[in-house]
Amino acid sequence: RREPAQGPGPLARRRSRGPPMSRVCRNGVLAEGDATPGSFPAAAAFFETIALRAGMVECLDDHLARLRAGMARAGFAPGPLAAGDLAAWRAALGLLGGQGGQEGVLRLVVGADFEELGLRALLPSPEVFRLRSLRTVRDAAEWFPRPKSAPWANSLAATVELRTLGAGAGVEGVQFDAR
Repeated sequence: RREPAQGPGPLARRRSRGPPMSRVCRNGVLAEGDATPGSFPAAAAFFETIALRAGMVECLDDHLARLRAGMARAGFAPGPLAAGDLAAWRAALGLLGGQGGQEGVLRLVVGADFEELGLRALLPSPEVFRLRSLRTVRDAAEWFPRPKSAPWANSLAATVELRTLGAGAGVEGVQFDAR
């Protein structure tokens, strides 16, 4: 599995793999915005990045199970998207233009009082890319499975290390757990 090292702020935006998400569905309403990690709130939030292939959301149940596990530990009540309400998903995808066979990357971000779903184009993977094993070790997970959460201390540390190595385009960093 390949995961890009991303962190918050302008550094992550410069490393972006594609056009930023210019529209998001926030609490059921289409809004101008950006659902990329650099734009997430400073408060606690959880997210999932999900493939949209031929207009179908891939592995939605698996993504939502991990998301809800983190939310439950934080005491957050799931909104309609996090709860898996298919009518809410259809409505949000319709607002974002993600129906009718479209391919893309969805990012669902949830906090104590909001849900945000963003969509951006799915870019082709490079034929060849290089992996660098990073020395920065991820901190111990609060619980397993490890939730995808903000703020981004692990990803920011990995991004900084990758930059100090002089890695350029087509280079990915792999970060390992302490164990």
